[in-house]
Amino acid sequence: MILKSDLPLVRPVPSNNELLTFELRNVPAEADLAFQQAQKFRQDGDLMMALQSYRCGAELNHLEAQHQFAEWCMIGLGLYHRDMDMAGHWYKKAADQGYTSSMCALGDFYKYGLGPCNRDMTRATELYRKAAELGHVDAQTRLGFMLMHQYEVRWDYEEAVQWWKKAADKKSALAHSLLAECHLLGLGVKQDKAEAEMLAKVAAELGNPDAQFNMGIICEMRWDFVSARYWYEQASKQGCAWAKTHLGDFHWHGVGGLSEDKNEAVVWYCQAAGQGDLEAIKRLAYCYTKGIGVKHDKYLGEELANIAGTAHFGAGTPSRLEDKDALGCQQTPTISHIPEYLRNTIQHLWNGTQNEVNLSSVYISPEAARGLVMAGATSVILRCKSVLGRDSQVTAYHFAFEVCNLVDTGIKALASAMKVSTTVTSLYLGGECTTELELMELGRSPTPSKSTPHSPNCMYGTMVLEMMVLGQLLRPSKSTRHSLN
Repeated sequence: MILKSDLPLVRPVPSNNELLTFELRNVPAEADLAFQQAQKFRQDGDLMMALQSYRCGAELNHLEAQHQFAEWCMIGLGLYHRDMDMAGHWYKKAADQGYTSSMCALGDFYKYGLGPCNRDMTRATELYRKAAELGHVDAQTRLGFMLMHQYEVRWDYEEAVQWWKKAADKKSALAHSLLAECHLLGLGVKQDKAEAEMLAKVAAELGNPDAQFNMGIICEMRWDFVSARYWYEQASKQGCAWAKTHLGDFHWHGVGGLSEDKNEAVVWYCQAAGQGDLEAIKRLAYCYTKGIGVKHDKYLGEELANIAGTAHFGAGTPSRLEDKDALGCQQTPTISHIPEYLRNTIQHLWNGTQNEVNLSSVYISPEAARGLVMAGATSVILRCKSVLGRDSQVTAYHFAFEVCNLVDTGIKALASAMKVSTTVTSLYLGGECTTELELMELGRSPTPSKSTPHSPNCMYGTMVLEMMVLGQLLRPSKSTRHSLN
């Protein structure tokens, strides 16, 4: 038995309040002087005093002091830990008075649901637009991205291109990179690979890692593997996971001045997989399954394939590893941001020419699932993984919760979308399990009066989710309805 006296003394997490309520002596009464004092403390390396002086300037309504104080609170400079609520408060103070950098930062808070701001793409877009119209370069770039690549926002490719051109005129490397992608894919502009290469090269030389990766793709598309390798290496030095995956492919085939080395290829795949690149994880799954470049491990290969979402599509060779001819003609998620089939589907949903979506043959991200709902789909069928493959008594309520909390991002995305959509009425769970799940209502406590055992063969079984809107119900065999009413 462990007694309380046996436990080590743990120092409690200090509060920022004692720092933020600290009273400075000899505080300038004028806002400009308080801000200048903060800058002096900052240059001298006295972060706590700099923060306090920024706070004094902010309270005297100095806009740049308000923005800097918010920035420091967001990062945690001069504090025990960062304070997102305080940061959001002061960003809003400055943004309401027209400070463009705070408008852009507050837009980020609404986009990602940070601090006191609920996730709201409409509000984020409005703030980016206000700052962009006042000439803020980062806001112009962000607004363009929202209008071309952001799920849950009505896209306008032509307007996005115009904002990126404005930012590119001010030497924005990211804007050059995004414009290069537009010309490469023909989004908002006429497809022009020569113009795409010119813009991507400008951005790459300015140090943008996405542009450096895109330059690698462009060089690879014309079979210039030596130049492609150079740009992939530049991008990988800045942590670009996709570039690391492609360098692994070059080692796999021995192109671009490299010798064929499967072991070295696996090293690069491991680095990229560690950063979450699904393409690298797919390659590792294949390598472990076949014992190429690593010790054969069938079970680890299956686990990696399950993570990458390829477990149900067989253990075939990834296309870029089949032979050298597979290189040079592959569009990647970084180039397209949104897969073409998803982009077309969402466009049809926004335009009202389609209202049902069946993507049961592919895996999509949680953000994409949410975007489909917000675009107005009346029926969405997605493919997800079931992990409750064990002998146990599990109610449908627990089943949905456990899948959601453990690994199944598809269900989690749908649940998230349902929270913000007032049109969603029902969620169906159904699939390869051989027994019916208990009918339960979401939001109510589970009752153990009737439960259903799950067969162990469901461990890597397929679960098809069908989300129904406005009462338009599809009734698959062996399904369970969770009412939202």
